[in-house]
Amino acid sequence: MTCVAFKPTVIGAAAVLYWGIMGLFGSPGVADADMSGDIGKQFDADKRQLSLQWRQLEAGQHADWQRFQRKVASKWNTVVSSTHKQWVAYDQDFNTRSTVDFEKGAITIETVVEPDMEGDAHAARQNILSKVRSIFEQQDVDSQRVLADQVQDRQGRTIDLDHVEAFFRQDILPVIRMDPDPYVSTDGRTRQRYHVGISMVPEHLEVRASKYRDMVLLNAQRFRLPPELLMAVPHCRYARDRLDFNEIR
Repeated sequence: MTCVAFKPTVIGAAAVLYWGIMGLFGSPGVADADMSGDIGKQFDADKRQLSLQWRQLEAGQHADWQRFQRKVASKWNTVVSSTHKQWVAYDQDFNTRSTVDFEKGAITIETVVEPDMEGDAHAARQNILSKVRSIFEQQDVDSQRVLADQVQDRQGRTIDLDHVEAFFRQDILPVIRMDPDPYVSTDGRTRQRYHVGISMVPEHLEVRASKYRDMVLLNAQRFRLPPELLMAVPHCRYARDRLDFNEIR
């Protein structure tokens, strides 16, 4: 199932181009002082055009973010989005969302269905199963599975892609809970929320950071720095924020 993991960020390609020009030629006024004639005029024209495109890109991204918030709020009444410590992803229809808290080591899967729908409980279970599959399949920017080696079943077996279905049937399905009361969402429809929690292994942070241990030790020796100092980089950033949250899959 297609999922949406959205967070407003600076558009990379435009940023590289914009700040590359600023770095080479300085801020407005400096270029005018140092350049003359046709070359200077062309540079000023290109700079104005780039600045306009930059503002248009920012405005478009802001509009996309506002539309996203409205769609989510129309079904959930509140919007939960990704931060540096948690990864939040919605399915394409915005009926199901997952929240992975990388600081607390906790995963929450939620779905909302219309209670007057025939087979709504079954639909809720299927939505949760699809989302569980999705988060275990999700890869980061290095094409590594985000949750690899960080979740185990009740028997202590690490969950990989081949065991997701069995993990759902044996460990997740029996503990799915329904909220006691339905609610009316902002689109005027009555919805019922189902949810389930999944615990990550206690050493989940070390598991993620270990991906970079060899690189850290190599560069610590190369630059004569304490490995602990360099390990703070994957600890604070990469272990928690390895997704491109603007990506829609």
